[in-house]
Amino acid sequence: MRSVKVRLLVGLSGPTFNLQPGDIYECDEAEATRLHSARYAIPYEEDRIERAVVAPAPERRDPLDHDGDGRKGGSLRGAQSTRAKGARKK
Repeated sequence: MRSVKVRLLVGLSGPTFNLQPGDIYECDEAEATRLHSARYAIPYEEDRIERAVVAPAPERRDPLDHDGDGRKGGSLRGAQSTRAKGARKK
């Protein structure tokens, strides 16, 4: 049978070994399955690498930007302006 490593969740001892919670124990597949089904152990993942992900920079917009071009107010000219579109009528 193939040898498998498990990480123990509880203490385990026998005539030739004494293991604490968190220890890595190498056993055959059948014993690993029994330990896992009894919730005594979890599979051990070797070479597990955690990588940090850089968050994208927040979008910088003026709080008074009403039309999404990055400048204050309704800064679009001519027919594109909100006044020309009829959004604001005075």
